[in-house]
Amino acid sequence: MPTDNPTLEELIVDESFINYCLQRDQAAAHLWEAWLQEHVAHQERIDEAKRMVLALAYRPSAAEIATERARLLAFIAQKAPNKRRTQPLRLVGRWVAAASIALAIGLGATYYFRRPAAVDAISVAWIKQTVPAGKLMHLRLADGTKVRLTSATTFSYPENFSSPTREVYLQGEAFFDVAHADNKPFIIRSGDFAIRVLGTAFNVHAFEEDAKLQVSLFRGKVEVSNGASTQILEPGQSFVYDKRTKTASIQAFDEVDEQARISGVLFFDRADFAELARKLSRKYGIVVPPNSDVNITFSGRIAHETIEQVIEKLNYTTSYRFLLDSNTLFVKHK
Repeated sequence: MPTDNPTLEELIVDESFINYCLQRDQAAAHLWEAWLQEHVAHQERIDEAKRMVLALAYRPSAAEIATERARLLAFIAQKAPNKRRTQPLRLVGRWVAAASIALAIGLGATYYFRRPAAVDAISVAWIKQTVPAGKLMHLRLADGTKVRLTSATTFSYPENFSSPTREVYLQGEAFFDVAHADNKPFIIRSGDFAIRVLGTAFNVHAFEEDAKLQVSLFRGKVEVSNGASTQILEPGQSFVYDKRTKTASIQAFDEVDEQARISGVLFFDRADFAELARKLSRKYGIVVPPNSDVNITFSGRIAHETIEQVIEKLNYTTSYRFLLDSNTLFVKHK
């Protein structure tokens, strides 16, 4: 079982981690993939430990090393000119050193390309994209799936989909236009939820710090599950999960408004200051310190205005004065 901060030594001897690296156990794979989603800061350590596990599992034997070393030294003796053999011993030493390096490289390459197919699948590179505040990002995945990421979103996906399923990880908001692939479902994992599709277009709002998770389906069909329950969506429906009450519901949504939200428009419906601060921080890349003295209920929309225009709107429509100073938004009573 993974701990919060395992060392490299603990990882390479952990049975579940080894099974995850070698794809021996599906449960171990899910366990460590979920753990990585919650501990992204340890990704580099995990990658290094995985490389070590694979190297230990598929290293050449002592006999194979000896055979390869003898072959390389014989090759050097044959190719070196006769006068080279009369050179001082230190030059011979350099030939031996060169042979050792060649041996290491040669064996490394040999065993890299001779690894079983399962190891190749494990070694598929994962890419993590984090969208800066105030920016949008468009991606096209290896299977042809199109993804549009909103600001402050983190998205992880494999360079190639070599497994029976196409799995990706999302923290934030993204619109997916999934390429159809028979018998190869596309699965988006976000926290405790999994969104499973074959080919469809939908938007996922899944910021960890927000009170609600929402999946809005434009076309096709998706299945949303969290282990305890499963919901099937039809086009025009949203799955909405309230994290505070732990309740889920199916609601109709306005496709025009949802498309606007995907493009960066912010919608507020009786939002408190905490929600307003989160969304402004993501959209404009500013710092909004928490302030328990601010008690507002804000409704409306913020499209593609500058932050200065937004501040002017807030100053006009609320009983508070908003002031931006060195990228930090301060709020006080008028």
